[in-house]
Amino acid sequence: MKILQSVTRASLRHDQLLEELRCAAIKPNLSQTKRLHDQILPNARIRQKPFLLNRLIYLYGKCGALDQAWEVFVNKYQRDSFSWNLIIAAYAENGRLERAREVFDKMDEPDVVTWTTMLRAYAQAGQIAEARRLFDRISSPDTVAYNTIIAAYVHARELDQARQLFDRMEKKSICTWNSMIAAYSQLGDLEISRSMFDAMPRRSVITWNSLVTAYARSGELDAADSLFDRMPQRDVVSWTAMLAANTLAGNLDRLRALFDAMPERNAVSWNSMISAHTHRARPDDAQDFFDRMPMHTTLAWNTLLSAHAQAGNVEGVEWIFHRIPEKNSLSYTAMVRAYSQNNLLAQARRVFDSMPQFDTVSANALLTANAIMGDLESAKRIFARIPFPSPAACTTMITAYSQQGNIRQAKILFDSLPEPDVVSWTAMAAAYADNGNILEAKRIFDAQPVRDRISWTAMAAAFASNGFAREAIHLVWIISLEGLRADEAAFSSVLSAASRVGRLEDAIEFFVSMIGDHGLAPIREHYCCVVDALARAGRLADAEELVESMPFLPGDTAWGSLLTASRTQRDLDRGERSSGEMGDLDPSNAAPLKAMFNIYKEKDHHHLS
Repeated sequence: MKILQSVTRASLRHDQLLEELRCAAIKPNLSQTKRLHDQILPNARIRQKPFLLNRLIYLYGKCGALDQAWEVFVNKYQRDSFSWNLIIAAYAENGRLERAREVFDKMDEPDVVTWTTMLRAYAQAGQIAEARRLFDRISSPDTVAYNTIIAAYVHARELDQARQLFDRMEKKSICTWNSMIAAYSQLGDLEISRSMFDAMPRRSVITWNSLVTAYARSGELDAADSLFDRMPQRDVVSWTAMLAANTLAGNLDRLRALFDAMPERNAVSWNSMISAHTHRARPDDAQDFFDRMPMHTTLAWNTLLSAHAQAGNVEGVEWIFHRIPEKNSLSYTAMVRAYSQNNLLAQARRVFDSMPQFDTVSANALLTANAIMGDLESAKRIFARIPFPSPAACTTMITAYSQQGNIRQAKILFDSLPEPDVVSWTAMAAAYADNGNILEAKRIFDAQPVRDRISWTAMAAAFASNGFAREAIHLVWIISLEGLRADEAAFSSVLSAASRVGRLEDAIEFFVSMIGDHGLAPIREHYCCVVDALARAGRLADAEELVESMPFLPGDTAWGSLLTASRTQRDLDRGERSSGEMGDLDPSNAAPLKAMFNIYKEKDHHHLS
């Protein structure tokens, strides 16, 4: 009887420990694992249960306690394949790949799980060549082994190797097909993705989603729609992919139709609708979807906050911010940006200072706002609080110092950057150019290791604004040789610079070069720059003729330049015509009426005198 009771108690204790070990595996904790280990050690009968000790090896491995895991392993009465696999996995998952390989090599007969464990370890460590050597040693690799090595090649973007192994497989799982289709899709090779999709004997919803998402991301909405309509089964990923595609395309009508057709909506789908209307500057529609949302997530609150911020609705932003039940760093950042974008720097600083934790993104937003407003001292205080300033933050400060004429401090900050990015180099060159030191700007530009179109355009504009028109045109021409192609923005920069400093001949030369040498059709902005240059040079008749002959409806900028020059040079009749044209364009604009009053006043004064 006593023996039976003893066995029963041992059995109950075994079951209890087993249950506790299972619970511990949900969220491994080292102290809890040690406590369970201490309970197992004194009981010789329980210590002989391989399953319990295997669980301990697993838990110690998950906690990173490799010495304890090894101690349990070597002291086991019987080591089965599970024990070996668990200790190898423990070393591999904790970055001890060499040690994992040592234990692996000691095994008499590694099973398929052991081989796959080592394969996965090498693949995750990026050691593809070693993973392949190991794979080639497997006498009869199963589907899991193939999938592991193929996934490794896919992750390394070595699709030729992945495809060779894929074609060797006798039995391909849906997972293998999906992996290859997703790989080609992510690299933009939709033709191969589609041919593999069509060749599949069976497809899962993941397969369909992979190709639908690929078409959607590439902007091929018709193909995505066609495939989506053919899907035998759709899940939330399918619907979300289509919502995202139409959001990017700005197709709000199709977006609403998809949303209305969804059998079930989750937080992601609601947030997609709010976000889409936010990005299309439709704050009222974003608000409508938010109001209809069953449960408001913090992301939804933040997206709505951004919608009203972009619309300049500061009161709406404040109302939303104070009602967010659980604010996170994004909530505060959106609020800081909203105030900053509306030049309410004191309010932005107050929100920033009230943040529970320092946030670099918010700091960068406030830093940029202060720099734009010319408040260098405030910008310096914010910059000093950023523990590891990003290149963007440093570039903002370089520009802020430059705007205040403090080139020395800008250069000190630039030189402190370990690896300045292309934006930082461009900002430093522009700083010298804006302060009249074109030679030093050119030296910085020449030393720049990598240049993008903005770098070239900024340097060309610097030459133009400092009177070096030929150099500016030459630089714009060089852009094409660099394979970057000078665009409309490049010529807008040099034309604007030439106009601003009153270099009419240079402006005309830029304008002619843009058409004749670069084959670009001038846009309204280019015409306006030449009009402004002509007007500043006193050639009002030519300026008016160009305004009236441009292939666009002249806007306020063109007529405004002519109006200003007409008043300055006392060409009252032309000024009166310009003022009238501006009034016709926008009857609610009071500026032309005021200008017309002044012109009449000057005209009367001219007659009296």
